[in-house]
Amino acid sequence: MSSGIKFNEDYADYNSDINRFGRTISFGTPMRDFAKSLENEKEPGTYHHYVSIDTQMLAMVLQEVTGKSVTESLQEHIWNKIGMQDDAYYMVDDSGMEVALGGLNATLRDYAKFGLLYLNRGDWNGEQVVPAEWVDASHATDEDHLVPGDNPNSSSVWGYGYQWWVPGFPSTEYTASGVYNQYIFIDPENKVVIAKTSSNHRFTAEKEESKAAHVSMFRAIASAAAIYEFKNVLLIICLAFISEGYSWWDEGHSLVCNKAANLMSADTSANLFSILESDDYGEGCVWPDVIKQVERRETGPWHYINSPPGKDVITPDSCPKKGCIMRAYEEQLSLLRTGNDAEKKDAVRFIGHFVADIHQPLHTGFGYDRGGNDHL
Repeated sequence: MSSGIKFNEDYADYNSDINRFGRTISFGTPMRDFAKSLENEKEPGTYHHYVSIDTQMLAMVLQEVTGKSVTESLQEHIWNKIGMQDDAYYMVDDSGMEVALGGLNATLRDYAKFGLLYLNRGDWNGEQVVPAEWVDASHATDEDHLVPGDNPNSSSVWGYGYQWWVPGFPSTEYTASGVYNQYIFIDPENKVVIAKTSSNHRFTAEKEESKAAHVSMFRAIASAAAIYEFKNVLLIICLAFISEGYSWWDEGHSLVCNKAANLMSADTSANLFSILESDDYGEGCVWPDVIKQVERRETGPWHYINSPPGKDVITPDSCPKKGCIMRAYEEQLSLLRTGNDAEKKDAVRFIGHFVADIHQPLHTGFGYDRGGNDHL
């Protein structure tokens, strides 16, 4: 967004260039002809200023270079390769040219999948759909006028890459941003993608205020999701440990740490251990209240697995290698993907209870051990 074209993008201004553009193509003028009416204001590559027609010109160049429509290129290189759930469509002008600057209509899930493709640096189930180097470069603010913050060479406090906005502070996050607060927000650090398609009818009045509010909201969600993921890491450690038949009271606490080290990368395990070995959690990567609970043998990981009140519980003796909890967890994950609505609901409750009880990993159940499942 550094073409130097003079362009007023204010949707609240009836006479702005963006509103003039909308009226022009609505009455049949091709976008190419509208683009010819614009004039340069600054030297290209020196000043960041959002100009919707810049995106449209990129689409026209793509069409000329490939000999294919934008729709055909998107379908061939992205849509089909990552298995989008639904069909999408572009608005077109009277010449048949796609309105690439803001005319793509897709479902929320598919926008999120596109964000996930970028979160994974262009990889989709082992296939490099978009080069990782391109993904990295696409949200790098590598020129002074593209850097976020108060910038004399930019009309926005947000930075900009290859069609991605970079809100900044931290500059690792990046987002697609629609005029009425639609977003594909990507946080590589917390490994979170947030897609939002709802429209803010007050955007023309709120402008930058609503954009800042949305980024704050997304960051709060991403931070909370990161904590949730951390709990899942702990859960996997506990499940793997139990499934191999070890007893907390027989093998000692160090075995848990060793199992964790085998499951995670060095950086992740080092960070995990530094937290678990802090004063908040006691020594040895486990919680003191859990140790006491297990020593009393009042409960265990096999208690209540798929056993509502009035039915027999699964006991350690009935499970080879004490692997019931792992098998039950895998069964519920499978139901979450392939079950009917009732089965999926139960699976969510089951897995949710695992995560909720991570601070007591040997007291994991189906929701009945704490007064029913209404709390899930």
